[in-house]
Amino acid sequence: MSSSRKWFATAVLLAVGFASAPAMADNVVLKMATTAPKNSPWMDSFTAMNKEIETATGGAVAFKFFPGMVSGDEKDMVRKMRAGQLQGASITGVGLQMIEPNTLVLQLPLLFTKYADLDRVRDKMDGKFQGMMAKKGFVILGWADLGFTYVFTATPVDSLASFKDVKMWGWEDEPISKKFFELAGIAQIPLALTDVLTGLQRGMINGVYNSPLGLIAVQWDKYIKHITGMAICIGIGATVVTKAEWDKISPENQAKVMEIARRHHGELNKVIRSKNKSALTQLKKQGVTIVDVPQAEIDRFKQIAAKVRSELSAKMFTPGLLQEVEGLLKK
Repeated sequence: MSSSRKWFATAVLLAVGFASAPAMADNVVLKMATTAPKNSPWMDSFTAMNKEIETATGGAVAFKFFPGMVSGDEKDMVRKMRAGQLQGASITGVGLQMIEPNTLVLQLPLLFTKYADLDRVRDKMDGKFQGMMAKKGFVILGWADLGFTYVFTATPVDSLASFKDVKMWGWEDEPISKKFFELAGIAQIPLALTDVLTGLQRGMINGVYNSPLGLIAVQWDKYIKHITGMAICIGIGATVVTKAEWDKISPENQAKVMEIARRHHGELNKVIRSKNKSALTQLKKQGVTIVDVPQAEIDRFKQIAAKVRSELSAKMFTPGLLQEVEGLLKK
């Protein structure tokens, strides 16, 4: 074979090889949304996480966050992720249940009363939840919780009966609180998360639920005067990315991103839990009072919570999932 023919044959083989080889992941920029405000602990953590990931991957992977509901509420975020307009988001239980309802087993009312119990059970079940999310086309980078969730009102509430004077907000896309208040006989006024502040300002509602830190972060604290002294649940959250975008990242960089993301989310949860305590102190200084709930009323709420868990377990969750969680919790 002449040298020119050898060169041509080699060129053809190389061309075929390049055409059939998978494209190397490079310059992957994931557009991420969150309802967390710009200067919140969540965004501080995400900014530090992104900086470390860019350095570790040599700029091959980066995140661009859009904070403060500029991408809409969580319903909009999930829709945009599925449409490819966003590659990920940091979402609460509302967004998680729109992707994989089974994750909300961790947010059932009065199930977890200690952070340590939630952490232990969730760590044991992390692989299961990752598998469930993967089937829906998503990957969990880390859990970013809101903390203990309380009812905040303009008038004091220490019993089911005292809710009669409360115009209670209902997050229109959140099934657990909706069922809890429904079974408790408490009427709700459904509003999107983006409309709650306006609803409080105009007097459409005078009762909300949130963590102390979350309440202050979204400026709802200016319109409430009382905290009902019984946490309803631990509000969960997670940062997720679409599997389609995740698969564009090389396995080597995937490992780096996951390790860094998990570490930052773990540190974030510690910060959030500490700042929730500080936020509670700040609310007290603002004149907000904690309303003690009599034991008899706590027992009534526990009965309602048990009924909520029973009903939702049959409708929302994979058979046996709640029982698995409860078994791990008992251990």
